[in-house]
Amino acid sequence: MISAHWTYGAVRRVTQDRLAHRAQTGATVSWSHASYNGTVPDGGSVMFGFNGSWSGGNPLLTVTLG
Repeated sequence: MISAHWTYGAVRRVTQDRLAHRAQTGATVSWSHASYNGTVPDGGSVMFGFNGSWSGGNPLLTVTLG
């Protein structure tokens, strides 16, 4: 399974997502492959999108893939 995770360094919230399943608890966001996108072959790639909002600063994210 393809997944991506990050923890926000500011007050941010994902408001919409596309092409992935999202779970957000506080500042931590996790994304996983949506089964309706089909199988991703070895060496393949996937893309997903999201809209979000924030207040205060907007520092860079560190994304963990797994």
